[in-house]
Amino acid sequence: MNSVNCLLNKSFSCHTLEEKLKIKELGRQTPDLVINQTIKSKNRQFHRKFNSDVYKKHTWLCGCTVKNALFCFPCLLFGGEELWTRLGTDDINHLSHRISKHERSKIHMRNVMNLTVFGKTSIALELDSAYRKTIDLHNQTVTHNRYILNLIINCIRFCGAFELALRGHDESESSSNPGVFRGLINFSAELDSALKSHLDKSTVFKGTSKTIQNELLQCMLEVSQEQISKEIKEAEFLAVIADETSDIACIYQIVIVYRYIVNGKPVERFWAFLNPSNHNAASLASIILNQLGHHLKDNEHKLIAQTYDGASVMRICTFFSMSPQRTAILDAIVKKRLPQSVPTRWNFHSRSVNTVFEYREQLIECMQAILDRNEIANSNTLAQASGQLEILKKNTFIFWLTFFHKIMPHVDMLFNQLQKREIDSVTAKGNIEAFEREVSRIRNSMTKDRYNFTGHLVAASLFLQDKFAHYDKQFPENLLKSTCECYPILETEFRSISGALCLFQFMTNNNVCDTFSECVKLLKILITIPMTSTEAERCFSTLKRIKTFLRNSMGQERLAALAMLSIEKDFIMQISDFNGKVIEKFSQIKNRRMDFLFK
Repeated sequence: MNSVNCLLNKSFSCHTLEEKLKIKELGRQTPDLVINQTIKSKNRQFHRKFNSDVYKKHTWLCGCTVKNALFCFPCLLFGGEELWTRLGTDDINHLSHRISKHERSKIHMRNVMNLTVFGKTSIALELDSAYRKTIDLHNQTVTHNRYILNLIINCIRFCGAFELALRGHDESESSSNPGVFRGLINFSAELDSALKSHLDKSTVFKGTSKTIQNELLQCMLEVSQEQISKEIKEAEFLAVIADETSDIACIYQIVIVYRYIVNGKPVERFWAFLNPSNHNAASLASIILNQLGHHLKDNEHKLIAQTYDGASVMRICTFFSMSPQRTAILDAIVKKRLPQSVPTRWNFHSRSVNTVFEYREQLIECMQAILDRNEIANSNTLAQASGQLEILKKNTFIFWLTFFHKIMPHVDMLFNQLQKREIDSVTAKGNIEAFEREVSRIRNSMTKDRYNFTGHLVAASLFLQDKFAHYDKQFPENLLKSTCECYPILETEFRSISGALCLFQFMTNNNVCDTFSECVKLLKILITIPMTSTEAERCFSTLKRIKTFLRNSMGQERLAALAMLSIEKDFIMQISDFNGKVIEKFSQIKNRRMDFLFK
C-alpha cells in the first residue's frame, strides 16, 4: 500500500487514518530501477545508468518499477509538483539539478514537515481543538459532496448505457423538456432529499452544466481505458481490430477494438472512435500505430494479429446515403437507390454488390455530375466523389466486382457462420474449407489468395478431433513445422493436444499449463486471433444510435466516452469503485468550488 503505483491509483487522502499511519510506518520504497541514458557532448558519448546510492543521499526519494521513475514520497502523499507526484523523473543527466531545485521549494518543505508530524501529538492540536473540528467538518462536507457527485455520475452512466441524449434543446429552469439527463436528475431528486436540497440551494456547483457533463464523461473514458490497458498489460498476446465509416455528420470515423484473453476467455474491448486527419493508408496506419504504442512499449511481439475491413462497394453506398443532394443525382441518373443498411452491417451485402455491378456506368455518370455541380458540393464531397470515380474506372475494381458478384451468395452463407462471437480458428477453418469447395468452380486460386496468410488455420489443423486417431499412429510433423515457422516464439517440444478454447480452459482448470506450456502458448495465440471484424461493426451500430441527426455536432471526446458507456457497460460494472475513481480524476482536473478530497 506504500508503493508509488498504489498511491497513484488511490491517493493518500482517500485512505482511513489507520491506513495513513500504516503507510507512514512502511515508509518509502527504494527499488533498483533500470534507467540507462546516453548523452552526447561535442564529439563524445557518455553512458549513464541509475545508481541506488541516490536514495541514501536524499531520504525523501522513492522509486516506482511500474513507471521506472523517481518520485518524492512526501509530495506524493500530500500533493505537490506534477513531475514528482504524477509523472516521475527518469532523466539521469539533469537529476542533480532537479533534486536541488525541488528540495528548495516551499511545497516540498511543507510536505516533509507534514509527514514528520503526521500521527504525532501536535502542540497546535492540543492548544487549538477548533483545528480538529475544522478537519472533521471538512471531511463531512466532502462525504456529502462525493455522495451528490456519485448520484450525478450514475445518471450520466444510465443515459450512456441506454444511448439516451443527455442534453435537450432548452435546459433552462422553466423548460418543460430539458433533456433526459436533467429529467433523470429531477426525478432522482424527488426520491433523494439530499440531492433535492443540493439542487435547490447550491449556488456554486450544481453539477448539471454542459461543461461538467463533458468533464465527467472524459474522466469515465479515462478510467475505462486505464482498466483496459491494465488488462492488456497482463495478457500475453494482443490482437487489434480496426474499421472505418462515416457518421451522420459525414465525419470520417475509425474504430479500434482490442482482443485478448482475460481469465481464460477471449474478450473484445472497444477502445475509441478516432477521426483521422486524412483518408489515405498512411493516415490510418499512423493513428492505429499511435494507439498501439500505448500498450506495446518495449513489447512489440505481444501483437500477434491485425483484423481490418472496408470495401470500395460499401463506401460508394455510404457516399450516397449521407447526402440528400447526392441521392437526388442518383435518383435522376440511375433511377435506383443503393441499399442504406450497409454502414452498420458487419458483412458484405449481396444486394449492394449486385446493384453496383449492374449500374456501374450510371454511377460513373453520377460522380461526374457531382464534380460538375460545384455549387452543391463542399471540398470534402468533391474529394470523395473524385476518389469514387477513380475507383469505379479501375480495371482491378471491375475485375473484383465481377468476381464478388458471382460468389456473393456463397460469401453470405460463410459470413452467417463466422458472425458468432466466440468462433475460433478450428471452426473457422472448417467453414472456409467448405466455402472454398463451393466456389472453386468460379476461381479457386482467387479464393485462396483472399486468405493468403493461413498460418493460424494450419495451426488449427493440429486440433481437429477426427484426426486424433491418425495422429496417435503418425504425428503430422509437417503441420507442426509450418506452425512453428509462422510463430517463431513457439518451441517445437509439444505433441498431443486437443481442442481450442475448451482445451485451453480444461488445461487451466486442471493446473497443467506449466506442463504443456508451449501448447498453452499456441492455444492462446489461436484464441486471441480474431476471425472477423464483427465487433467493429457492432460499434458502428452504436455510433449510429448515439450520433443521430439531432445530435450530429457532438465533439469527438464526448462521442468516444458515450460509446464506451454503451458498448462496454457490462465491463464498466465490473470495475471496482468506478465512480470513486472518476471522482478522483474529476477533482484533479482543476480547482473546484466544492471540496471532493478528504484531508
